[in-house]
Amino acid sequence: MARYTRTPTLSRYIARSFARNIAVVLLGLLAILQIMDVIGESNRILQVAGATEADLWRYVQLRLPILLSEFLPFAVLLATLITCGTLAASSQVVIMRSSGLSPHQVLLPMLAVAGVCACFHLVWNETISVHSAAALAEWQGTGYGAHPVDTSAASAQTWTAAGDSVIRARPTHSGNGGVSLEDIAIFGHVREGGLDTVTFAQHGFLSSEGNGELENVRIIDVISREVRTVDHMTWTPAVTPAHFFVKTVNPDQMALLDLAATSHVLAQVGREDHALQSEMYHKLARPLASLLMPLLGTIVAVGLARTGSGLARASSGLALGFSYFVADNAIMAMGRSGAIPPQIAAWMAVLIFFIVGEAILFRTEQ
Repeated sequence: MARYTRTPTLSRYIARSFARNIAVVLLGLLAILQIMDVIGESNRILQVAGATEADLWRYVQLRLPILLSEFLPFAVLLATLITCGTLAASSQVVIMRSSGLSPHQVLLPMLAVAGVCACFHLVWNETISVHSAAALAEWQGTGYGAHPVDTSAASAQTWTAAGDSVIRARPTHSGNGGVSLEDIAIFGHVREGGLDTVTFAQHGFLSSEGNGELENVRIIDVISREVRTVDHMTWTPAVTPAHFFVKTVNPDQMALLDLAATSHVLAQVGREDHALQSEMYHKLARPLASLLMPLLGTIVAVGLARTGSGLARASSGLALGFSYFVADNAIMAMGRSGAIPPQIAAWMAVLIFFIVGEAILFRTEQ
């Protein structure tokens, strides 16, 4: 009976240790990586006329959320190895196993903390990381403010998300902070599972404030199938002219709903993009890497003594974690190329390594 009354205490102890190690490892990683990154970019930033230390801090503010998003799962993996190694070295795992706890019960508090990290990772990506990535890309596109937005590619059609709409247009001229557009198509209310309206215009202009005008406009109501034409109408798409000088859609700079809307419209107009769909599903699967790391790293704590030294088991856990990232990148590359379906490409690595981790745990219990 005593072992069950003490289980919550043990769980809280493991969870607190694991959470503390994640925080320490993540802060250490971010500090080292950010310092190295700033050193590498400082010459490019400060060589711009009028640049000051404030520009370096601006770079840090934009780059840090991206680094956190990229390295959070790796920090969880290292924290798993540290936590499990500490528990094993002090024989605490032996005590827990002797009290009747199975490897899965030892692992459960760590999985709970990792689940919180996975949820945080998803919310962070959708609310902060994508906006930082977009702002940083736009700033870097101007050479950190050295020159205006590059309009040399103003002959190709571009796609951009604007709220509940997706816009396709061909920029032809940029000046005074605005952009002139041709062959404009606006697909409205795509988040509700279909199109409500499609607006075509031969010419248009968009100012730097996001206000614009359309000429020779044809508006199609998809639901009622009514078509009306107007010679001139105002237009407020809530995007800036810089959006129309990006040749490709960058999934790292778009939230999941915007990416899904863009992919949906491209599919409806016959431009199905396997890379875009793979990245869309991967936005949901990638945060699960944090939840997977404790499963791969607990071999350090629950591995039997005869399976090798603690260092060897730690190396095995680290190798398993690295193998996941390598396999995920390789499988996603096949998904982007269309060799395998996007849904399978996004989730396959998670499923494979979940099975591997569970197999290790079940083998340990026997």
